[in-house]
Amino acid sequence: MSCELFKFRKSKVYKKLLLRIIFFGLLITVSELITLDSKLIYAQGDYLEVKGDTRTDTLTFSGDRADFPSTPVRGEIFYNSQASNKGTYYYDGTTPDLWEAFTGGGPGTGGDRYVATQIVAASNSLDISRADWTCDGVNDEVTINNAIQALPSGGGAVYLLEGTYNISGSITFSASNDSGKALIGAGKGTVLMRSSNSAIIIYARNVSNILISQLSIEGDKATGTSSNRGIFWYFVTNSKIDKVWVRGMGWIGIELNSDNNNNTISNCRVWENGCHGIAIWGNSNNNIIIGNDASSNDDKGIYLSTSANNIVTSNIVWSNSSRGIDVGHLMGGNANNIISNNNVQANYSYGISIGPFAYYNVTIGNNVQSNLCGIMVDRSYSNVFAGNNIQGNTREGIYNSASNNTDNIFLGNTIYDNGGTGNFDGIRIDRDVDTNLISSNILYDSEGTGYPISIGPSDTAPTYISENNYLVGNLVSSWPTGYGIINDLGTNTKYTDKVKMTLQQWTISTGSSFSLDVATNPRSYVYVIPSSNITLTLINGKSAGDLLIIGNGKVSGAARTITINEASNVNLGANPRILDANDTLKLIWNGSVAEGGTGKWLEMYYAANN
Repeated sequence: MSCELFKFRKSKVYKKLLLRIIFFGLLITVSELITLDSKLIYAQGDYLEVKGDTRTDTLTFSGDRADFPSTPVRGEIFYNSQASNKGTYYYDGTTPDLWEAFTGGGPGTGGDRYVATQIVAASNSLDISRADWTCDGVNDEVTINNAIQALPSGGGAVYLLEGTYNISGSITFSASNDSGKALIGAGKGTVLMRSSNSAIIIYARNVSNILISQLSIEGDKATGTSSNRGIFWYFVTNSKIDKVWVRGMGWIGIELNSDNNNNTISNCRVWENGCHGIAIWGNSNNNIIIGNDASSNDDKGIYLSTSANNIVTSNIVWSNSSRGIDVGHLMGGNANNIISNNNVQANYSYGISIGPFAYYNVTIGNNVQSNLCGIMVDRSYSNVFAGNNIQGNTREGIYNSASNNTDNIFLGNTIYDNGGTGNFDGIRIDRDVDTNLISSNILYDSEGTGYPISIGPSDTAPTYISENNYLVGNLVSSWPTGYGIINDLGTNTKYTDKVKMTLQQWTISTGSSFSLDVATNPRSYVYVIPSSNITLTLINGKSAGDLLIIGNGKVSGAARTITINEASNVNLGANPRILDANDTLKLIWNGSVAEGGTGKWLEMYYAANN
């Protein structure tokens, strides 16, 4: 090699330069160096600099040491042959005892980072050169756990490259220094594949501020056991599960069990699991479940039990084999939870279920369609159900049942075409359900044979009678002809201003005499079109102040009469009172039956309109 290729600022080449080229057993060999400018390679001070348009056929670093130099200086380059640290490193002089990797590298090497503190590759990742750790496809949770423990105490992220990680045990966040750590994947292409039927894939206990995000957890629910969960947290706080796919677990997809507080589960898809999709229970409070898809699970989509102050909002919950969203079933004890703006459809049982023993919960603004029953309330009190769209369910729109369902409010719901052609009600207040407020609901049915609102037990045992319920300003916009507005078998049902539910005209076309029972089927305006002369018998009223208007319509041809006779419960201005075509009779019930006396319908006004 010609010496004319080099130009030195000083008259001699320092021995230090030679030592810097060959150090710690490494040899740099430069052969057939070709340059367009003799000034491109030169020695300056105590280092060799290469710059510009320089091309070499060979530039070789060699050596077989497995330990890093103990006293490195800035700019030193070193090749490590140790299996776990194999790669080429440089020392930048800014961080004591920390070598930076050009490619590859292992724990403690501090290689260049683009997304995380530690990078893990699957055995089939496309480019493992970026990774600090490479899994071999067997028990890959071991390598991932090692990467988690290599993070700085109380912080840092492990990034999983795309590929399949075979998991036979648990990826664990439970050490005293695991709070603040994150496990992040490359999206759905990062797959944690269950290889043990009983594995909990990601497990956390007694930590806070952790993040699980952008990865997929896969299994075959047919082979999974009741121990198999996708994510299982225990005593975890202020943490987040976001953008995670969980499918095919033998039991629950995502479970927060026992004192998990202030956590968020968001934007996840949890489907085709052997039990619930998402479950929060065991005194787990102040959590948020938002924007998830919990569908096609073998039990409930989203399940809350013995927990309070949680928010379940803006989720898609459909086609689960039991209930869609369940607050308090079996274990109960739920309070002050908010169930809002969810789309709950096509679940095999109830769309939304509250109870038993659930109280002060708010269910608002949900779309509840095509389930067995829209909303079920079971042995619970002081809950609010407002502004829900309840449509096309197989049975009742709202079913309020069992003992001690008290002080619930049903306000401003749209209850549309539930029950099909069957005998199912829009709102059913069943056994021992007391002091509930049913107000400002819109009810519509085009073909069913039930009632818009039905009050009272399915049996007549006195201990199960529903009492003191209050109806205010509900609107029945349409109901099949011939069916009443209310079926009231309860005791002391109250209505706004002592007027029944509606002044809408209820038309009866008949050629036979009949008894009019407005206590069981409350109505204020009965318009009878008789095809022959008939007698109308009045049954007792419901409560003092009830109003009743009776009108005689007219069919084509000869007019027919309606005869009403005075009786022990009827006091008329004339006996009998005969209503010709277009006549109107107005009555009021004096309510004394409830006070131990004989109640009477008192005539207030009679208009002969022939």
